[in-house]
Amino acid sequence: AHAALLGQRDGIVISHQTAAQLWGGSVRPSAQIHLAVHGDHRIKRSEIKLHRYRYPMDTSRVLGLPVTSPLMTFAHLARDLDLIDLVALGDSLVRAGRLTPEAAVAHAQTWPGQMRHKIALASALIRSGVDSPQETRLRLLLTMAGLPEPTADIRVTAEDGTLLRRLDLGYAQCRLAVEYDGRWHLQGDQPERDRVRKEDLQTLGWDIITVDATQLYEDPEAVVAQVH
Repeated sequence: AHAALLGQRDGIVISHQTAAQLWGGSVRPSAQIHLAVHGDHRIKRSEIKLHRYRYPMDTSRVLGLPVTSPLMTFAHLARDLDLIDLVALGDSLVRAGRLTPEAAVAHAQTWPGQMRHKIALASALIRSGVDSPQETRLRLLLTMAGLPEPTADIRVTAEDGTLLRRLDLGYAQCRLAVEYDGRWHLQGDQPERDRVRKEDLQTLGWDIITVDATQLYEDPEAVVAQVH
């Protein structure tokens, strides 16, 4: 990104996937470095993608580099990402401390560019406390299938307020936890730790449904049916 800016005129900033990665967002890496500019300009290099806009860039700096703000970066990527991936990006930027769900909703209402409806819809689905894009996809799968939206980042506490366990997703009113298990759950002593954790939660009256990548991506209907 630094090299791509060398020799460029003032006002050109890092944007899109490149900016999202610098902000700590979860987004598929691009083969190109993405830059943005207000006005007309051209860069004849295949490894650089320049985006031109009629409105000024809302910018900040990361590692000393000029970068589109987290909110503008999120809005710009609405053209490139589908709705699910856009929400996952928003969740990850919240996790990285770069924006809040409330700020995203407010920003969408005043967005001067294109894709306003999609940006507004995705912003309304951003949540705090989401640890991974897979958790975002699991939450949206259940919600878009017509089930009540599960709460993210449920804290199970003792009567004195002591934190006992933290749950990815779930329905606290009926004590149902819905957890996404990545591959790291199969490594080392993690299976034993997961077993103890599950027994502790069951003792506290919780039912636990665990979902892995195969179930989420290859048999989502079964996941929805099980939670239902």
